[in-house]
Amino acid sequence: QEPCRRDRMNSGDVFVLNAGEDACWLWIGKESNNDEKAKGMDVAKALCTKGSVKVLDEGVNDGQEEAGDFWQHIKTEVKLGPIKRKVAMKKADGKDDRRRSYVPALFRVPEKLGGRVSKVATSRMTPTGPANEMLPK
Repeated sequence: QEPCRRDRMNSGDVFVLNAGEDACWLWIGKESNNDEKAKGMDVAKALCTKGSVKVLDEGVNDGQEEAGDFWQHIKTEVKLGPIKRKVAMKKADGKDDRRRSYVPALFRVPEKLGGRVSKVATSRMTPTGPANEMLPK
């Protein structure tokens, strides 16, 4: 979660704004990937139980006129003492396109709120396939 400020958003990601069971928006940055878009829609639909998700594409239908109801929930300026400063959207950082190696792990989530999450298994990297590429097993 991020504070609801315009400078916390960037073109390389997707953001879900939930303002109640019937007010939910999916803002899609122009450099976001298809996986982010799909996951964002899943999250938005799960949160918006009594209405429909409003999809806003950066630069297409997310202007103040078209999406004023969305922007009323997002701060566009911050106060630093007596000074007000407008905040702008960040540029995409490109982190989503970098490949990262990882070792998958399985966690048990407790039924009761406040219970402890515990790791139950960790994969190990094993040479697999014709190229003997190291993959989790």
